[in-house]
Amino acid sequence: MGKRSERIKALKGKSCAKNTTDSYDVAWKIWVQFCVVEGIDAENPTSDDVLEFVCWMQDEAPNGNKLGYAPTTIRARLAGIKKRLKALHPDRLPPTDHPEVKKAIDGAAREAASNGYKKRKMKPILPQDLAALIRAGRNHHGPDSLYTIRNEAILTVQWSTGARVSEMTGLTRDNVEPIVRDNKFYGYHLTWPKSKAQQNTAMKKMITTKNLGNPAKALRRWLDASHINGNTAGVPVFHAVNTYNRNLGRRLTERALQSLTRSYLELAGYDPKGYGTHSFRRGVITALAVEGRTAEYIQSVTKHKSIQTIVDYIESTGIKTEEVMSCFDDLDLELDTGT
Repeated sequence: MGKRSERIKALKGKSCAKNTTDSYDVAWKIWVQFCVVEGIDAENPTSDDVLEFVCWMQDEAPNGNKLGYAPTTIRARLAGIKKRLKALHPDRLPPTDHPEVKKAIDGAAREAASNGYKKRKMKPILPQDLAALIRAGRNHHGPDSLYTIRNEAILTVQWSTGARVSEMTGLTRDNVEPIVRDNKFYGYHLTWPKSKAQQNTAMKKMITTKNLGNPAKALRRWLDASHINGNTAGVPVFHAVNTYNRNLGRRLTERALQSLTRSYLELAGYDPKGYGTHSFRRGVITALAVEGRTAEYIQSVTKHKSIQTIVDYIESTGIKTEEVMSCFDDLDLELDTGT
């Protein structure tokens, strides 16, 4: 390989979002463990070997107090295995793509549905809930602590954009661009070169001083307080900060963000069961639907791959779908559902 070998390797390493790569690594680890027990060559499996694995995931794999993985988890595990096998054998068709394997996966999903399986949906964090979380955090940690300033930026930005947890932790300073109108600060453009929703094109969202909770002001306050308000390439926007208000400098992890959400829910007197980081995403969809925004508009905010997901969320609120959609019949509903 030529003089750019390291650069090429780095670019290839960014082909998937970090949370996706981590998920693939877990899938391969589980697959290898299964193969050891079953006497299968993990790196050279047949389609029959993969079918055995599908059956094991459906019937025996541990999943809390139940037996078997959820259908979405089965698909995710096979996607991780396929990724590794394609890297090992680029000239072979991976056995995960065999028609019989695909039939088994579809059968597992239908069987799960007939057994009453329903995809668990997080409770939405609504505007009044967001306000309660912010008030509780200020009362407990102090209104002007570095910890509070960072957390308010996270909470308001995540809520107003409907951003995924991986997008929040993956946002870098050079992809935050200030917006000035009439010589006054108006907000920020937030750009993700690659995300779960858009693998091939950059995704851009905007936050302004007009959004609920003023996420633009909260983010500017954090950037000023954390001393990363310069155009620093590759520096994560949200750093780890401890409760002693020390900026630890390292990128905030997805697990830390999930823990933060739980902590703020408990401070506000909420039972965190049923809530999670996805609750912000559901909350903004619900709030916009209540305002009477169209499904197309909501999709432009959250960047879901499929508008059907938006429709499902709206319907779960009890709002009549036809009241918040204008051009639904003209849209392609065959896109993969993105959540």
